Amino acid sequence: LTELPAYAFYGCKTAKSLTMLDEVHTIGERAFYNCYVLQVDRWPAALESIGHYAFNGCRAMQNLDISGTRIREIGNSAFYQCYEARNLAFPETLETIGTSAFAYLNYNKDAYVTTVHIPARVTEIAKTAFSNANRLQAFTVDEANPVYTASDGILIIKETGELYIWPTANTTTEFTVPANMTEIPAKMFQSNSSLKKIYIHSGVTKVGDSAFSSSKVEEIVFEPSAGGLTIGNSAFNQCKLLSRVELPYGLVSIGTSAFSGCAALESLQLPD
Repeated sequence: LTELPAYAFYGCKTAKSLTMLDEVHTIGERAFYNCYVLQVDRWPAALESIGHYAFNGCRAMQNLDISGTRIREIGNSAFYQCYEARNLAFPETLETIGTSAFAYLNYNKDAYVTTVHIPARVTEIAKTAFSNANRLQAFTVDEANPVYTASDGILIIKETGELYIWPTANTTTEFTVPANMTEIPAKMFQSNSSLKKIYIHSGVTKVGDSAFSSSKVEEIVFEPSAGGLTIGNSAFNQCKLLSRVELPYGLVSIGTSAFSGCAALESLQLPD
């Protein structure tokens, strides 16, 4: 048996242990979907692909160290809701991590997996791959990776400087937007609980919708904008600790509800 087909053990809620032959190279879509108490003893050395939703809902699974395999692709929601994961490590062959692949990792559990290392060949990571992994503090990235890098544990697109994934439990309190980044994407810092102060350089021309909404940010420092700056709808909505904002020369528009609910904000000075 070299391939575990799709839906092979779908919904086997009482299955507790899984040992696979070393020759297994493919685990199909939803193969172990909602096997709530399943544990994997060891991962096959020949394994190359884990399909979409393959281990979705395997809430008790602890062993996510797949570094001894040949995996190239981890499918969408493959390890969704693996609350009890004790470790996580990728092989050097890995290229793709799908949508919500590790969403809810250690969700509201002990901080077992706090750092994730991205190997050199990984060129595609879904933006939601680690969503709601609320114990994850940092990413590290192999220096040879052509697409991604990391700063202060934050995953960044190398070419553009875009802040790609900010780990939910990252403890950075002050952050300077990278020099080659020209836009703060929508919802980038939404509900961020650690960041207190951010410096935004003059090359940034847009703060996206809800970019900082419901975050714990206290101070925003803008440099004068070189190319005209727009602040999107609800950009700082419900930032209840935000007490100081220096709006820059070059600001041209402020969106709907941009500062709504900023209870600690005493005044704003609008530039000419």
